[in-house]
Amino acid sequence: MAPPLSLPPPHHSLPHLLRHRLPLRRLVAAHALAAVAGHLSLPDPRPHTILIVAYSRLERPFPAVLLLFRSCLRRSLAPTRHSLPLAISAAASAGLRHLPLALSLHAVAVYRNLLPFQHVANALVSLYARHTRLGDARRVFEEMPSAPDVVSYNTLMHAYVNTGSVAVAREVFEGMPVRDATSWGTVIAGSAKAGQLEEAMALFDRMLEEGFRPDDVALAAVLSCCAQLGALDKGREVHGLVKLSRPRPNVFLCTGLVDLYAKCGCVEAAREMFEACQDRNVYTWNALIVGLAMYGHGTVALEYFHRMVADGIRPDGSLYWGC
Repeated sequence: MAPPLSLPPPHHSLPHLLRHRLPLRRLVAAHALAAVAGHLSLPDPRPHTILIVAYSRLERPFPAVLLLFRSCLRRSLAPTRHSLPLAISAAASAGLRHLPLALSLHAVAVYRNLLPFQHVANALVSLYARHTRLGDARRVFEEMPSAPDVVSYNTLMHAYVNTGSVAVAREVFEGMPVRDATSWGTVIAGSAKAGQLEEAMALFDRMLEEGFRPDDVALAAVLSCCAQLGALDKGREVHGLVKLSRPRPNVFLCTGLVDLYAKCGCVEAAREMFEACQDRNVYTWNALIVGLAMYGHGTVALEYFHRMVADGIRPDGSLYWGC
């Protein structure tokens, strides 16, 4: 049983209580204790901000974050460069129905002169990008009082990739003064998604030449390219990178490796990779079963199909075609 929460009188103890992510039940209890102790009645935005940060760590922060933020405004506590971007992100994640509320927070940022802070501007770029309002996202990006940082560029580039504007995303990428692994992963995955397989692989090689360590997005994307092109040697090279950097690759990388070997006719390697996967989803099963069926191993494919059903995985339509 978890120890009971306690909250000493000074509100400065609140950060220590909420230093780590708490489950919702204990977070609500901490919130209640803070209110009873009078921390939320002080003419100081910090207790509210600390709680907003804690709620923002939840899987679904809306509406708790916005209720706290509204409480700040009702008490005439000015929003801060820490609380406002979290409120914007929470409103953005709440769906199209709450878009007007999210947009009103842009006005708050302007009125309170918080746009010069990078986190606030980045949250607004993300807000507009999330709702595919790319013109507005680009406008906020270009009108930032300070130079956009790598997060700003990555957010804008990701928005273009998601809407299929890969050429524009590539322009943003090439114009970046500084890049990180996320930048590379986004443009590589975007090129792969658009069917520009050779271009994605060339970008991957360029990333390695420039000394960047690929993230899971870049690795999964280039594995998919190798599988579709039948580039087994290149795929094995990427597998070597996965082995060096990821002792327990996630389900996306495992699926990519199974798909690579299955599509290239290395059935035994695909089966070995499949059995080594710590986690599997329907796409992992699909990659192996369809690969087995393609190369004349119908009986073995059916065995895996029945095993998949027994494991509680619901097959998709492509599996029936494969079998």
